[in-house]
Amino acid sequence: MKKDKIKNNLVIVLLILFSVLFLCGCHSIGDGVVYPTPGKGSVLIDNGAETTDTRTPFLTIYAEGADYMSFSGDGEQWTEWIPYAVSYEDFNIASGLYGTEIGSGTKYVYVRFKDLIGNILFEDELIYDTIIYTPSPSPTEGSIVIAGGDEITDDSTPLLTISSEGADYMSFSGDGEEWSEWIPYAVSYEDFDIASGEYGTEFSQGGKYVYVRFKNENGDLSPQDDLAGDEISYRLSNLDLKYIKVEPTGITMKVNTSQVFIVKGIDRNLDEVPLDGSKVSWSYCCNASTTPLSGSVTTTYTTPSGAGNKWLKATYEEKYQKSAWITVVE
Repeated sequence: MKKDKIKNNLVIVLLILFSVLFLCGCHSIGDGVVYPTPGKGSVLIDNGAETTDTRTPFLTIYAEGADYMSFSGDGEQWTEWIPYAVSYEDFNIASGLYGTEIGSGTKYVYVRFKDLIGNILFEDELIYDTIIYTPSPSPTEGSIVIAGGDEITDDSTPLLTISSEGADYMSFSGDGEEWSEWIPYAVSYEDFDIASGEYGTEFSQGGKYVYVRFKNENGDLSPQDDLAGDEISYRLSNLDLKYIKVEPTGITMKVNTSQVFIVKGIDRNLDEVPLDGSKVSWSYCCNASTTPLSGSVTTTYTTPSGAGNKWLKATYEEKYQKSAWITVVE
């Protein structure tokens, strides 16, 4: 009698457990923890707006029991699984990746969900939302004026006056090829060093050019084949030069190879100071070649075809001279 009662109680417990699992759509894994199966989820783009001008709109997401989520622009090509969150802003609806299409128009955002043990929401009931993407125009070429349009400055970080329509960020360069980091757009800026030797600038006095480019929030750039720029002559009025030096020096090079050399100025406090590149000339021996021969603090030296000890000399203002010594080997 007692055994039958225990058996009946066990059956009742199993039936209750089965009912709970069935009603809540749960399952258990090896650790004994019961996890709910992902239910029907949802995604909402920009809080239900009809249009957006951003490539990465705000996504509101919901799926009960989900641990991971993945996105797509066509329901076929998907991003990697990422941890589930109720909002997300890093899916680009016009990148051309993960089933999205570049350009304006109606955009779809599909979402799917997965739990810890790999169960995925029914793939034949894809969850999605749509929005019309109308991107803002790309920034204009714009303009830049150095030091209010002055012809000469002794300030290595002169005031830059800037203008561009549609710009959210800007970046600067001394040669139009190497660029500073993107910073928020502003109509004036005073922290770009025109003679630092960085971002395409040259650590020297003389003619300086500053280029600027622009970018909006969507990553659209101003015209890259027609950069805005301005030029100015940079001179140090209180230059107290003690000597010059050429780097590198005392090096070994193979025949018919090239190396960039630079001449630097040292003042009476033994600090490095920028030289005027227009006052620099270069000379060399022994059938080597150097480009350029004058007008720059740097030059590219190409060794001759014969081995031996060679030299490369820099002359500044026809007064200061310094040589680099080069051992050429086969």
